Amino acid sequence: MNRYLSIIIVVLIALNIGFMIHYLKYKRSVSFRLFAFQTEMTKMIPLQENWELGIENNGYQLINIKGKDQDHVFVSLDNFFQNDVEKIFVCRFSEMDCESCIDYAIKQVIELCDSVGGLNVLYLGNYRNNRSFTKQKNMYGIEACKALNVASLGMPIEDLNRPYYFVLDDSLRVWDIFVPNKVSKDLLRKYFDLILDKHYKGNNENAENEMNLKEGSKCF
Repeated sequence: MNRYLSIIIVVLIALNIGFMIHYLKYKRSVSFRLFAFQTEMTKMIPLQENWELGIENNGYQLINIKGKDQDHVFVSLDNFFQNDVEKIFVCRFSEMDCESCIDYAIKQVIELCDSVGGLNVLYLGNYRNNRSFTKQKNMYGIEACKALNVASLGMPIEDLNRPYYFVLDDSLRVWDIFVPNKVSKDLLRKYFDLILDKHYKGNNENAENEMNLKEGSKCF
């Protein structure tokens, strides 16, 4: 009797162990699928967000916008459209944005300029103190680049409190707004490719020559 009871106990233990192993494998599989799903959703959020922001802000005209330059002199945005300049790539950031977000946004533009060249970039900051803005430019090595400290552009996206990009044409209309996100680097690369192809295709043909002329510069 004891022998049969022992056998039954061993069988039950074995079944229980088998069940636990199967359950743990199932749980691990579900966790992996959930993680993969969350990762894909994380990538989709920036895509949807940028689509909505584009609809809300594209075509907005920046009328009578002025800002302070490094000499604390008020300069109009119109001043940057001289010598046949038709479009400017703008990197917009504010002291209200998170520091790591500003860091990422500016460094991506610098990397883009270094690799492509011929990209006309304007950095638009929003700082209460112009000296703080100058300090920020120096920290990122863009002190020699085109930059203005502008309090507000008046667009709905200004309330987002995150750095963003856009293309500004010579009629001062805003196009192709994009909010960079660290979790969607592939999307950012596609955005840059689109911008270069759509707005600066002619510049790319002479990129190598421009890089040689402006060797060591982060501004174009």
